[in-house]
Amino acid sequence: MLRMIAAVSCFLTFFLVNPSSGAQMLAGIGSIKCSALSAQLDAANEADKGELSVALEEWAFGYMSGLNKASPKEERRKIDDINGEALSSYVVELCSEYEDATVMQIVNAIYRDLAVQNATS
Repeated sequence: MLRMIAAVSCFLTFFLVNPSSGAQMLAGIGSIKCSALSAQLDAANEADKGELSVALEEWAFGYMSGLNKASPKEERRKIDDINGEALSSYVVELCSEYEDATVMQIVNAIYRDLAVQNATS
């Protein structure tokens, strides 16, 4: 039960609303600099690395789902077939190359490179 409350609390901290501007401000894992993510992974034990990987995967899928929802239908990306573990690993790999970027910027780049849903091969 305590673990569930902690998970919900973490989830709720991902998105905050800035009341002064009315605009949404990103917080949580998406706002982390890649250099900080790499440092956290380096310092973490295997169990914590696994939990961080799952959190990163869930955040990335949620964020990309939100991007899809906000995009015109003809611009939505295919995200249903993405392997979550591979996505998390790819974010970490790109973060190691672009340490000054944020996790959100990395996920944005991955999202832009995905095929559009209606595109024919």
